[in-house]
Amino acid sequence: DVPLINEENYSSSTSAVHYANVVGCYSRMCFILVLVVVGIVLVTQINQSRVDEASKKEIQHLLQEFDDLYNIEHNHTIVQSNDKSKFGSRPLLIFNQNPKVGGESMLAIFRAMKKREIVIATSQNASNFNFDSIIQDRREGTVDDYFVHVREDAPAQTIDVRKQGFIIGSVREPCSHYVSLWSWESSGPSIRGFQEAQEFLGQDAPYYNSTNDVKNFRQWMHHPKVHGVIGERFRNSYGRPMRVDCFVFIEDFQSSLVGCLRKYEVQGGQVNWNTPSVKALLEEAVEKKQAQNDDESRSMTVLRKSQTKDDPLPSNQLYHHAACSAYFDKDLVDFVENGPEKFIYNRFGYEGCCQMGFDKNSWER
Repeated sequence: DVPLINEENYSSSTSAVHYANVVGCYSRMCFILVLVVVGIVLVTQINQSRVDEASKKEIQHLLQEFDDLYNIEHNHTIVQSNDKSKFGSRPLLIFNQNPKVGGESMLAIFRAMKKREIVIATSQNASNFNFDSIIQDRREGTVDDYFVHVREDAPAQTIDVRKQGFIIGSVREPCSHYVSLWSWESSGPSIRGFQEAQEFLGQDAPYYNSTNDVKNFRQWMHHPKVHGVIGERFRNSYGRPMRVDCFVFIEDFQSSLVGCLRKYEVQGGQVNWNTPSVKALLEEAVEKKQAQNDDESRSMTVLRKSQTKDDPLPSNQLYHHAACSAYFDKDLVDFVENGPEKFIYNRFGYEGCCQMGFDKNSWER
């Protein structure tokens, strides 16, 4: 009783066999394709791991070189203490901004280094904030992902947030600071401040260094609304006594900022040195010190390049004033050095009006 194989049955059987062969073929092809993809992924991961390891070693080498060049003993062990204003784990970075002292350049680094920013506006008092609670309420990341930006002119006399985080500030030689402030006011599309003294602003853009503008600057400096404003803003930002863990100097921006970040790490802070802009900052700090050690004149050229602009990091911002010394005569030098800003010269060891030298040991105060 063998079933007869008619044409219809034969055709169905043939189709079934063909289908099975096709499925088998596709299965083998898929299996081979999966193996190829897995192999590519594994090779990519291995290569990326090697790149990451090489990058990690490069960063470690740069950091060690920086520490050696600047004689920094970097203790990676976090000191535990009940008084966190002096020691202990303070992983939150707090940037207290001083007007016209490299704020935008510092913010560019911090924003590249951290994912999120908490801004304290000028009308707010940072002493009323509990940053741990703010971060928890946001439910976005951990304290390592955040930094606090206390904006310029925020009421800082009562701020004592050192128990909440590591505070970085910035400082600048007062004569240079005044020139920067005046030229910035002069270049604005509208009067940004000091309305009472606007008649003494610069007129001859972009450098504001004509004979008439230099005269205007000197008169502006003696205006009662201007005189002492740099010292007043400094104290307003940082209080008396100063509530800052580490200062960045505009005259040595890269090195002093990296130095502050190294001190921040000791307090438990996280710094992503692999971030391109942060790594570039570290490389520039090392290169500048090496140049200084190798050739003093070469290092001064590097310093002058960074000092010519108010923004210490490379940008498209045009130079907007002449050299600081072009605006000051002897009387005006004495007026500033022995005026309300005298405490800045004394505290930070600035060598004098329009001079770039300062006390290298005053990063941390």
